Amino acid sequence: MSGDLAGQGSTSTLFCCRMNGAFLIPFVIFLVLCGLPLFFLEVCLGQFSGKSALHIWALCPLMKGLGIGMVLLSGLTCAYFTTVLAWSIYYLVRSCSPTLPWSTCGNRWNTDLCVTSMRVLQNHTVFPFSNTTCPDNEANVTDVDVATLCSYIDNADADVNGATLWSNTTLSHTAAEEFWQYNTLGISRGLEEVGHIQWHLALCLLAAWSIIFLSVIKGIHSVGKVVYVTATIPYILLVTLLVQGLMLPGGKEGVLVYLTPDFSRLTDIQVWLEACLQVFYSLGPAWGGLITMASYNDFHNNCLRDAIIATFVSEGTSMFGGLVVFSILGFMSKETGVPVLEVVSSGPGLGYVTYPEVLTHLPVPRLWSFLFFAMLVFVAIDTIFSMVETCISAMVDHYPTFMRHRLAVTLAYCCLSYLTGLIFTTQGGMYMFQLVDWYLSFIFLLMAAFLECTVIAWIYGIRKFCADIEMMIGRKPPLFSRSRGVSSLPPYCW
Repeated sequence: MSGDLAGQGSTSTLFCCRMNGAFLIPFVIFLVLCGLPLFFLEVCLGQFSGKSALHIWALCPLMKGLGIGMVLLSGLTCAYFTTVLAWSIYYLVRSCSPTLPWSTCGNRWNTDLCVTSMRVLQNHTVFPFSNTTCPDNEANVTDVDVATLCSYIDNADADVNGATLWSNTTLSHTAAEEFWQYNTLGISRGLEEVGHIQWHLALCLLAAWSIIFLSVIKGIHSVGKVVYVTATIPYILLVTLLVQGLMLPGGKEGVLVYLTPDFSRLTDIQVWLEACLQVFYSLGPAWGGLITMASYNDFHNNCLRDAIIATFVSEGTSMFGGLVVFSILGFMSKETGVPVLEVVSSGPGLGYVTYPEVLTHLPVPRLWSFLFFAMLVFVAIDTIFSMVETCISAMVDHYPTFMRHRLAVTLAYCCLSYLTGLIFTTQGGMYMFQLVDWYLSFIFLLMAAFLECTVIAWIYGIRKFCADIEMMIGRKPPLFSRSRGVSSLPPYCW
């Protein structure tokens, strides 16, 4: 369970750049009022019943659909989130190239206005015309692309600085951005243009599902052994990256931005939504994975202790990962002259554009790139394990005869998920990925959390539930789980 939470915490943080001082305040509020109580609730449900997320809701047959929804969400999330693992594997393999492909222009996927980094633009130097600078008289420039860029930079009426060049979408893209968009994704012009499958991503997706299949082939027993490696190595790599990030110019300033609260941003509803989203993604309540993993616990296991430790591990990982993120963003801010919070937006571009470009400036960039993307592979695998186990356990519980053919069931599930995930390896796959990531997961998670609290508090009976907890751990539930309310959710312990 800790491996899964560490993976979710690392993954969600590495792709979010808004975790600053203002973000941490609503984040802690949601963690205390929603995250920890919901986490404890689901662990208690799974441990007491010994059933998967699909069958736990037999305690209220009317809400059996809630368990079905959790399993479907985990299955669909596996199908699209494994694409992140495929991207990481692709970058990991390309990190072994003699020259990092996202560090140079002049490749077959690059445009004429490709630049190696924003530093090149600030020096008025246009790559691949590495020896060409903007002359005083633009009429002497014969290349139309260079002339266009020079005209923009040297426009006396424009206040051109790093921020202007960075935010302008009509000028050059960095080599890292073009590698991500035009080589890795082969991205189309919009959602309406699906395009063809990117076969290098399809092969990496196949490798990803092969790794997952071999890891879960014997159920929770094989997963437990693999997690010893996949949950430990990311922490070592995070510490290494943080030390290196703090040694970069601007790294310490970026960390200060992360730790310094901007109270004016607390009036922005988007900050609160993202804080809530971070809690649900990093802790994993309402996904069904916590219930499934806890169902393997001994009946008298101290689930309260486990819930508190796991929560601090997950959220501690998120906050520590924020230090790594902002040390890198501080370096990018120093390079481009752009404020730290405007250097890059949240999302996959942070992990596959900003970080790769920064890594090219480090000593032995191929080694650092390999270590970084190896870390992404490990944390992505950790995140996927529990969702796969949730789906397979649900099928085995619902059809007991499948237990004798668990290997075949696991293989069939991985194959079906691979075929479903191929849609996200198309040229329009990124648009579908972002659409599903927001509208499928977040909305369902809030609804599921509300419904499970309602079932426990008002239908199953809160006193009965608290008596069940006392039977397991030998003491009454703690005060935080007996609060009168959990944010806007109904109380689940009286």
